[in-house]
Amino acid sequence: MGLIGTLKIVSYLGDAKTTKHLPSSQKSNYEEALELLETSMNSCKQLPLPLIMFYDELALTLKKKSLHPAIVEWTSKHVGDFESKFLCDLDGGGAYGQRLILWFGRRLMDEPRRRHISYMSQYLA
Repeated sequence: MGLIGTLKIVSYLGDAKTTKHLPSSQKSNYEEALELLETSMNSCKQLPLPLIMFYDELALTLKKKSLHPAIVEWTSKHVGDFESKFLCDLDGGGAYGQRLILWFGRRLMDEPRRRHISYMSQYLA
């Protein structure tokens, strides 16, 4: 299963409207969704392009669906990681020795970093 498929599953398991409370011996749907997010993040954390795609798809998921508060909280914690890895060099002229261009929400973004962060964080508030 790929990153996009995983995030599609997360969008269904973590939907705030359909979150079910199960007996304490079973994990709830949102806990399963959090495990999938952690696994996906860990599998691509050393690879910049898949990680950027992961954040992009996660932003789209947050835009389209109302997710469980625990998932939104997890995402807000990890947005800081995204900023420190990919956006802190933009003020200095680029990342990895060249200009960094990101795709967010299926459109090209090549603007100051505050635009990128506000795009993600507007769905976390």
